[in-house]
Formats: sequence, C-alpha cells, structure tokens
Amino acid sequence: MRNRKVQIQRVKSAATVTDHGSIDLSIDANWETVDTQFAQVSHKSSREQVVGEQVVVTTSTEFNFRYNTITASITGEYRLKYNGDVYQIGNAINKDEMNSEIIVTGMKAGS
Repeated sequence: MRNRKVQIQRVKSAATVTDHGSIDLSIDANWETVDTQFAQVSHKSSREQVVGEQVVVTTSTEFNFRYNTITASITGEYRLKYNGDVYQIGNAINKDEMNSEIIVTGMKAGS
C-alpha cells in the first residue's frame, strides 16, 4: 500500500558552488523539493563498514511509486527524503516496462 509521504528532491539550479567549483550535496539548502508523493516503503538490507576509524551503517530501502511524469524522471541526480532521513538514489526502474510502477532503491548512510 502506498501510504508513506516521500519528498522527491533535486539540486537547485542556483545551488551554491564551492571554491573548488563543485556543489556541496550535503547542504540541504542546495536541494529543492520537486514534489511529495505517496510510496510503499520497504527496508531491504543494511551493512556496516569501517571508514577511517568510524563505523558507517548503510541501509538500502525500496520505494514503490505510482508511475507518472515526476516519478518517471527520477535519476541518480535526485534524492528522496522520507521520515526525516535522506536517501541517495541507487537506481529507478520502470517495473516490467508497463508504466504503472517505479521502483526506486535508496541508500541511507549514517554512523
């Protein structure tokens, strides 16, 4: 059942550029919400790894959206915001190429 509100976000066209000429994607002010849509949310897996001297947990979550022009445009350049957490896009698949569902895999990293 698609009963969870999920924000679909992309980098602002007027995002702040760093001194090195890149956009800092960790700054929320550099993102804009394209739309908020309902999705079915399923947590799929998680793993721990040591990065430097810190343990980082990465969680994989699947978001099942109804197919429409907004969800069909989701790419790796977007991100999802759900329940206060930010998910980077792993992939977005048009299920069975039937234009009825978009399955998006999101990755959330935390320590």
